[in-house]
Amino acid sequence: MKNISIDGKKVIKVQNGHISIAFPTGIEKTGKAIRKMLKLLGQAEKEEERKPHNKDQIYKTLDGKFAVEFEKLFGKGACKKVFGVQKPSYTLYLEFFDKLNDLFEEWIKKI
Repeated sequence: MKNISIDGKKVIKVQNGHISIAFPTGIEKTGKAIRKMLKLLGQAEKEEERKPHNKDQIYKTLDGKFAVEFEKLFGKGACKKVFGVQKPSYTLYLEFFDKLNDLFEEWIKKI
């Protein structure tokens, strides 16, 4: 991911275009989204313990919930821009947020 600044926003070049995030206010909003997604993941893991035979459906549903949260944060079509598909596996979001955290750290150092 590469980034540039435009009027208080950071624009991040991704696989199929660009996404943007307000900076520095977007850090808090991103943190809230990540916490919500991790809560959803925890709920899915508990459900899997209760219903291991439904594992595939549980995580397919989780992928859809993550897509909704991701697009609330980065805008409609963000999943397709970043991941190349509308509802990627939840693990791809976790990898993305790890990389985004590195960018946040870089940006904060420049303040």
